[in-house]
Amino acid sequence: MELYYRTQGNGTPVIIIHGLFGDGMNWGGVSRLLREDFHLILPDMRNHGRSPHHDDDCTYTSMAADVLTLMDRLELEQAHLVGHSMGGKIAMTIALQAPDRVSSLTVVDIAPKAYQARHQDVFAGLQAVADAGASTRQEAEDILRPHITATAVRTFILKNLERTDHGFDWRLNWQALQRHYQDLTDFPVDSGSYNGPCQFLVGGESDYVTSEDQALITRLFPSARGRVVAGAGHWLHAEKPELVARWIKEFINTA
Repeated sequence: MELYYRTQGNGTPVIIIHGLFGDGMNWGGVSRLLREDFHLILPDMRNHGRSPHHDDDCTYTSMAADVLTLMDRLELEQAHLVGHSMGGKIAMTIALQAPDRVSSLTVVDIAPKAYQARHQDVFAGLQAVADAGASTRQEAEDILRPHITATAVRTFILKNLERTDHGFDWRLNWQALQRHYQDLTDFPVDSGSYNGPCQFLVGGESDYVTSEDQALITRLFPSARGRVVAGAGHWLHAEKPELVARWIKEFINTA
């Protein structure tokens, strides 16, 4: 699949892979701080943003292949990978299945393991807005509010709303994401290793990566080091962009 992507800056190629319900613009705060030093490539993953939809396949293996196809289109033998949440799992899959294509790996607040479902409220809100056929953005937000009470999360989800001939609807293929949600909570690779430079950035207030995950991370990524972003939750790149950008820049420059 040929992904839609944006580019910023020049220099060493860095591919930043967004998380579930996001798109390539989610890392705006960090990318503004990195684009003076690197050639940033910001793809929308399948079923997200402006990239094509695929109703029948939303596995990490397929999404990893999409990124490798994009690298081939851009004639990149290697790139530094940065991935958040779902994007972190995509980046880890690439590193484990095609390690020679990865200059370094930065995984943001996710572990290489299966997770319990935790997005039922989001899918319920997406469904409610789609069923209602909202005619204004405010109407869509009012419908979404009972399902997603956190303002920051609701604002994030509403970035996927776009005007159509019949009012407003979701740009992302949320039905496919919901149908293949089990694939998205899982992690497909449990063998092999990526021995290149690797760091895990973890939100100090997040529960996505725990001390119990360390053994698994070390087995798959022997060179991995962990850094905790104090005072940040799961979206640490949005909450602490200056620190996250600085740690990514320092890491890539010494990889």
